[in-house]
Amino acid sequence: GTQRHDTYPPPGVDQQTLHLPEYPAAPPPMIRRPRSSPLLAATALAGALALSLAALASTSARAAPDLALAAPRVRGATGIASPSAALGRVRGAWGQAGGRPSLRAAVRDGGKTADGIPVEDVEAVVVGSGVSGSSLAFHLDQSGVDVVCAEANSRVGGNLISRKNEEGFLWEEGPNTFQPTPQILRFAHDLGIADDLVLADPSLPRLVFWDDKLWPLPGSPQDAVFNFGLMSWPGKIRAGLGALGIPPFYQPPPQGKEESIQEFVTRHLGEETFYKVIDPFVSGVYAGDPQKLAIRAALKKIYALEQLSSNGGFVPGAAVRIQQKKEEEESPAFKAEWREGVEMMPPGGSLGSFKHGLVQMAEATEKALNKEDSQQKRLRTSWKLTDIKKEGDKYLAVFDTPEGARALRSDALAVTAPSHRATPFLQNIAPEAGELMKKIYYPPVASVTLAYPRSALREELPGVKETGRLQGFGHLIPRKSAAKSGVRTLGTIWSSSLFPYRSPDDYEMLLCYIGGSVCVCVCVC
Repeated sequence: GTQRHDTYPPPGVDQQTLHLPEYPAAPPPMIRRPRSSPLLAATALAGALALSLAALASTSARAAPDLALAAPRVRGATGIASPSAALGRVRGAWGQAGGRPSLRAAVRDGGKTADGIPVEDVEAVVVGSGVSGSSLAFHLDQSGVDVVCAEANSRVGGNLISRKNEEGFLWEEGPNTFQPTPQILRFAHDLGIADDLVLADPSLPRLVFWDDKLWPLPGSPQDAVFNFGLMSWPGKIRAGLGALGIPPFYQPPPQGKEESIQEFVTRHLGEETFYKVIDPFVSGVYAGDPQKLAIRAALKKIYALEQLSSNGGFVPGAAVRIQQKKEEEESPAFKAEWREGVEMMPPGGSLGSFKHGLVQMAEATEKALNKEDSQQKRLRTSWKLTDIKKEGDKYLAVFDTPEGARALRSDALAVTAPSHRATPFLQNIAPEAGELMKKIYYPPVASVTLAYPRSALREELPGVKETGRLQGFGHLIPRKSAAKSGVRTLGTIWSSSLFPYRSPDDYEMLLCYIGGSVCVCVCVC
């Protein structure tokens, strides 16, 4: 929640240990990689320097702390289900079941189970109303599929939790923002909430905290070379030559070995770039350990740059990928599917939300699915999944509801719940998948929102001396710097700088993420 304090640390807060709940946490809100990955930001820094030294081509990108939409992903990196992909999945289930049933079946009463539980027949069931679940259910409904979306909580949204109080603060307890994409923007348009979209100023600086100082990340190749004081000149030269694929600074990947993020980045750009630029973003994205996260799985788009490159360097690979992406997004098929989303795209580097918080997206989905003139609710809250069974070619999902036990029989079933919640229900229908999902680790992360009077801000902070308020997206903290300073925060989003209307005029609001798998001092107890 939001707390107001006139001093730091806040009264009663023990800075040494933070205790988290013992039960398995839902997927934590995480600082996500931006439209262009931090690795590309490092490539920009490195490539720009190499250009000045060797008159070679370079590429640039911006980096920004952002929050992932913390939900299992249905399509790409957005978590937003594609209309055609959603319908295709259900039609695939129909094909396996021997043909497509009639849409909007008039007879929905499926009798009762052997235990006497009332059964309702539908074409598709979606479990969970977070980003993936709500978007999937919405697009299936729009495609004419008889779908029901079941949410265990008494409210929609899953991990989308937006709060507001009488003092004028609006804050997020789950994910904080999203990266605008044609998929998300078309979804907002189709929900009728496009006018409530709010976008942060993309020119706001992104910062890294190192040696008790905030360092703005470079916004251009010139800044990377001449104004980015966090990196030493030897470190810049090493990164630049490695990014261009010039031996011996670039070395080909080891054979027969799956590289971690740390190994991959260090091989390409050197240790200094990893520790000062890449490590804080990886810790923020996954709250995980870059020594254990596999580059091919965690950052597959960056991994692909080496495969696309003519010589293994990031810069040649990025040039190829930029051209590929441009062709994809300009294709008639892409524009036809995402329509208004393509036209609504803001400048690169923007972060988005909605006027009343991210949960507005899920609430709009609930309104669209539960039409006033409909006798059936297609998005149902307080429906807690208790069992999944196979009945021939169909799925039978049993729920604990306010009206007692109820069951839904369907041709297709999508479970968008976290792995630790979905695993028990997969033992009967997909035991191998259930065993694998047991191994998925969710690092414990605490989301803490604080508010301070602007009069308490130090003048050296970005924007304070000039405007009297913070000016920036936020800052991330490399683990080496955090250990040296005794800081246990992964990163901080400057919420009231991104969206000034979300706090009173005389206050600044900050959203901090604390913990992760590397910070062992944040314990479960």
